[in-house]
Amino acid sequence: MDWIAVVSRWTHVGTAIVLVGGTVFLRFVFTPAVERLSEAERTSVTSHVQSLWKRFIHIGILLFLVSGFYNYLVVALPSHKGDKLYHPLIGTKILLGFGMFFIASALVGRSAKFEVMRRNAKFWQTVILVLAAVIVGISGFAKVTLKGKPREENVRLLNAMRMARPVSVIEKSTIVERREGLGESFIEENDVERTVAAGQWITCFATNPQSPEVSASAILDRVRSHSFQPLSNGFTNDATLKTHGVANLQNADWRINTLAVRDLCRQGTSAVPELLKALHDDNLHVRHIAALTLGILPNENDSSSQFEHRINELTAVLRNDREQLIRSEAVIALGRLNAKSALEALKKASESDDSKDVRHQCDIAIERIEKYRDDDSLLQAYKSMDESEFDRVSIGAPAPDFTLIDTDGKPWKLSDFKGDKTVVLIWIFADWCPVCHGEFRELIQMKQQFIDNDVVVATIECHEQFRNRVMTGDELLAVHEGAKKAPSASYPGSIWWSHLSDPAGKIAATYGASPLAFAVHSEYVNRPSTIIIDKEGTVQFAYYGTFWGDRPSIHKTLEMIQNNSFEFQHPRRLSFDPSGEK
Repeated sequence: MDWIAVVSRWTHVGTAIVLVGGTVFLRFVFTPAVERLSEAERTSVTSHVQSLWKRFIHIGILLFLVSGFYNYLVVALPSHKGDKLYHPLIGTKILLGFGMFFIASALVGRSAKFEVMRRNAKFWQTVILVLAAVIVGISGFAKVTLKGKPREENVRLLNAMRMARPVSVIEKSTIVERREGLGESFIEENDVERTVAAGQWITCFATNPQSPEVSASAILDRVRSHSFQPLSNGFTNDATLKTHGVANLQNADWRINTLAVRDLCRQGTSAVPELLKALHDDNLHVRHIAALTLGILPNENDSSSQFEHRINELTAVLRNDREQLIRSEAVIALGRLNAKSALEALKKASESDDSKDVRHQCDIAIERIEKYRDDDSLLQAYKSMDESEFDRVSIGAPAPDFTLIDTDGKPWKLSDFKGDKTVVLIWIFADWCPVCHGEFRELIQMKQQFIDNDVVVATIECHEQFRNRVMTGDELLAVHEGAKKAPSASYPGSIWWSHLSDPAGKIAATYGASPLAFAVHSEYVNRPSTIIIDKEGTVQFAYYGTFWGDRPSIHKTLEMIQNNSFEFQHPRRLSFDPSGEK
């Protein structure tokens, strides 16, 4: 909090109350009372009161000027740049204020030139009060009607409020707070829009990428101030249930993560210096977002030395960070950046890192660097992400159309199957996921059954094409520890469905699959999600998992379609109790 601004504001308001209140007392109480006295008594009493009141006037004018100019020049001016009406109004206020100060000083002074004014004190006191009323009116109009952009300090303070389930957001450089239910809306100072309702507070962030007020540090402050579900050994644990996953489907962690990365990507390489500092932040979630974003931002605006510094810092994170999730994210970033100078460190870590998750990511990064292909799909997906498109799926409503690229680079469009096929969309995790490989094996075994029932299946991964091709065995055939061969070794030639790349989880966010929802095997992933869309293009089933294994099996999915009965709950689904949420 800016305590100087608070003290200045209170000084300004308090001085106004004393001076205007004192003038009201003199005009309507003191002056009428002394008129009943004899001239000698009136002169004596008035002279004594004026000598005391003079101190209030002179000190009050000084405090008023100091606090007023501070409030205008330091507090208000930055948020009203370019406002063609605000500044003339404030100028008028200042001129009227000087008029009040002159009259007040003349009434308590001793100059013979203003004796006529002192003899007609009641009239001039009335003038002072009229001027004060005009100034208050101008202030009220400027405060209510001409609200400037929020100061960064105020945004950071509001950011500290805990977030629950964010809903629709307005495109502004501000915070949006909502409650659902009653539907009453109102606007408060600092452009904070609130909707009052019976539910819990819902908070999220919308930032205008063109707004210079939204700095990389302010974006990271949003992450730092949010209360995330806890992490342990590369997995997110529900804070209440103390087990893998997040029971509350309305939890805001994914939005905070996703929108932070989006806004940092929109900042471009100008955010890199702040992100490099953030790699050493005490908050592991800030470090995670920094490492993730550094691997996405391009290097075309960096000099070779600046880019190498980025590589060196990420390599240092791989060597030194105590959290395996952060080391894993640094490795992924090095792979995306084609960091050839980090190959030696990656090869060493692939053999010696304490975490098998990090070792596995090292193998993928090494393969990616050695087979480098330029791919900016992740950057473009984040930059174009629009939170007004989030969570648009509902049962019985048309499924939002989309086009994604498969592992061969061919476009796959949902609406191409409307009127002809039932469509199943399955958001999986990555090649390290044993549950996902189990689903792939089921799909391979059940190929004919899906074809016979006119069902099209698309598995979807929130990665770029290279990572998708690792999952399907078209790139690295990584043998997981304890296994005799890579689980994807048998996939080439057997995968009959489309495996789609959904960079940044842009479509997952639209369909409610919540990208970056929780960590599994030291990587933040989407919720496991299954969507069934009928031949008319209507959503019949939408299931979002609470932990890594929470969704219907492939057999159960086909059974629901065959029976036209779309009911399912996993027997180990996590139960969310709002009263016990931490």
